[in-house]
Amino acid sequence: MTSAVVGATTTSTSTSTSSAATGGDDDDSVVVVAPTPSDGVFRVGEAVVLHVGDEDDHKRCFSIVPKLVPDMVVKVRKERVRLAAIVGCPVGTKLVARRALGKRARSCPQSHAPPETADPKVATQQATAAATTPATKQTTATTAAAATPAKLVSGSTTAKEPPRKPNAANAVNDGDYYGGGGGSTSILEPYVPRKIDVGMDCDQSQEGSCGASGGADNRSLNDDNTSQHMTAERISQLKKAGAKGEDIIENLVQNSASFKKKTVFSQKKYLQKKKNKYVTVITPLKLTAYVLATAYFTKHPAKILCMRPDTVGRLLYSANVHSGSTTMVCESCKGLLLISVAERISGTGNGKVIQALLPGFYPKSYLSVLQLFPPNQLAPTKFVNWNELSAPPTMTTASAPPQGEALNCDSLVVATAVDPISIAGPLMRHLKPGGYFAFYSQFMQDLVELHEYLFPVSCELQLSESWKREYQVLPQSTHPHMQMHGASGFILSGIKVKPCHVTKDC
Repeated sequence: MTSAVVGATTTSTSTSTSSAATGGDDDDSVVVVAPTPSDGVFRVGEAVVLHVGDEDDHKRCFSIVPKLVPDMVVKVRKERVRLAAIVGCPVGTKLVARRALGKRARSCPQSHAPPETADPKVATQQATAAATTPATKQTTATTAAAATPAKLVSGSTTAKEPPRKPNAANAVNDGDYYGGGGGSTSILEPYVPRKIDVGMDCDQSQEGSCGASGGADNRSLNDDNTSQHMTAERISQLKKAGAKGEDIIENLVQNSASFKKKTVFSQKKYLQKKKNKYVTVITPLKLTAYVLATAYFTKHPAKILCMRPDTVGRLLYSANVHSGSTTMVCESCKGLLLISVAERISGTGNGKVIQALLPGFYPKSYLSVLQLFPPNQLAPTKFVNWNELSAPPTMTTASAPPQGEALNCDSLVVATAVDPISIAGPLMRHLKPGGYFAFYSQFMQDLVELHEYLFPVSCELQLSESWKREYQVLPQSTHPHMQMHGASGFILSGIKVKPCHVTKDC
């Protein structure tokens, strides 16, 4: 199987200028207004892609930030995260999200009690209740608080204030207290991985180093949800108190009745699973075509016709898209294929992209994704209406300019939800003889009919299926992933050798 790199980024020596598109039908080209590439760090106003999860986390998550603002708060894995730490951060730096205490919380870090109320009646009632409390109860509470270690290892909440029930009345106060507005907000800080104390003398990074610390097998373990004594309420309290993810995992391990009975391999899988859940590692990435394809495929694969990043690479390779070429693109994949082609042919040369607009599509349909990239990272893009592409050629006269002339493109790339055989004739007419074409479809039957349609005017026709399987490579644990995507569509590629006309079949 042939593979190709999708996100290969090249730098242009000159910046092209053209009129900005306003979304009308008369616009032929568009210039993207975006900040210039930075020197390896993130600047205010740049587009950022947040890769959430460690390398071993197969359930990866991507969050696209169109414009970086220091005070911006985004929702990552159902958690509000402030992006102030990303400004000036080098590309690829790993950050960890941790809930931080607000100013009022820092004034009482021991009890983590909510701020005192300003209501005098409530304050008088609290003072009276404290004065009438028996001395024995006070002594018991004081002794329990003194006996509690700094690292909480028990699920009990004897020496702590009972958690308040959230409601609409104190939602804003809770947000101010826990460091955010209108809800709890986490901050980003540099991720420094550390060894988790599991109560056993072993090195978690080396295979078999725990020796006899684990059980012989897991036959005595029962999955009845009774071995863990830490409650969800207690975990929520630790998060609100600003505890790190490693501290929560240590509490989970020490409150688990079955952890020491697991095998060493099961213990490592348990720790890795908890790390993926409680240690939210965020890596800011520069936006490229490959990163965009991965983010789209992870979040909304149906919107890009279920094209994996490797499928996009094979599509560009089959159409012979290279630097300096003139390529026509007809797609309905949220601009993913347009961005991939424009990034591939950018660089030295006079290459350009011609976007064929199907009925119902306008230049503004692609502006949202084009504006995420700097101008010198993409090749110039020209938009052509479908009426102009499908118009038959006419004779040139002195009073009327020629219409329907072929654009003589070097390559043609098509990936739409429309039946490809209904649009192949007008598109193939603008591909010069000897040019490469590649059609993508989720269904093989559509391309089988297209194969018969293009057979008289093409050669080297090839219908292939895109297939991929990821492998886990670890010492004594190398195997394919248990879950994979069965298919990512089909590709019909070939070379045009004869002219095509709109009025009759190719």
